Amino acid sequence: MKMKQLTKKGIVTDNNGHVAEKGYSFQCIKSFDREKTARPSRIKEWDFYQITGGGYTVQLTIGHVTYAGAVSVNVFSLDGKERYEFPCPLLFPKKKLNLPDNAHKTGKISYESKNYSLIYDIQEDYRTFTFSAISKKYGRATA
Repeated sequence: MKMKQLTKKGIVTDNNGHVAEKGYSFQCIKSFDREKTARPSRIKEWDFYQITGGGYTVQLTIGHVTYAGAVSVNVFSLDGKERYEFPCPLLFPKKKLNLPDNAHKTGKISYESKNYSLIYDIQEDYRTFTFSAISKKYGRATA
């Protein structure tokens, strides 16, 4: 079955909370209205970035599946010899994370606690990421 390419802006769901138009797009053209979701208990949202350069990859994730979530930073060498993981599991994080309804919105997405902080500062033409954690395995880490 051939998928339809979506080209018009709009909302992901219809008034009944179901997917309004099935297909794919090469850009984020649909916004997500949480209030119009048929099954709010099944919402899954995340914001993920991957940066590669200088022989290393950094992966940053802030996300949830309604009742559970995770904030994580992973750093690994492309040769596979080094790997550093900074996971932060969350219970019932949905309202705490304030993820945007559209990937192109400017502003901040963040999770901050006593021992862990990950902040995305999203602007129209750049992104800034700030991270700090206290890990039992690695001690204090900042970037």
